[in-house]
Amino acid sequence: MTTIKEEIFEYLKEMGLMPKYDNDQDIVFKYQMATLIIVFHDKDKQFIRVILPNIFRVDENNRSDVLEVCNEIALHIKVAKCYITPHNKVWLAVEILLEKTPKYEDFLPRSFRILLDAALAFKKEINK
Repeated sequence: MTTIKEEIFEYLKEMGLMPKYDNDQDIVFKYQMATLIIVFHDKDKQFIRVILPNIFRVDENNRSDVLEVCNEIALHIKVAKCYITPHNKVWLAVEILLEKTPKYEDFLPRSFRILLDAALAFKKEINK
């Protein structure tokens, strides 16, 4: 029986995105020159998180501004999460609850575009 992780890996290969597994067995791939990661959770097989990591570095001088921009992203871009990691980097994510027989072409490409749009919006807002 094929797992959701294997199905997504194969779907990304069919898209020509050359996915690979990282040390945590998450799927890493390039989409329009951005590195994306799909994270899986052992306790919830119907949940995935698509991540665009490390879009901005946070320090004590910009932390307040970054939090304001993350809030704007979360408020105005559908399903996008914007947060500061414990390593002081801004990451974007889309979290997805999967159906029992998901059609990946129905939501994965859109999720990738949402992350790229959110990154552009973040950079535009943070540079004001």
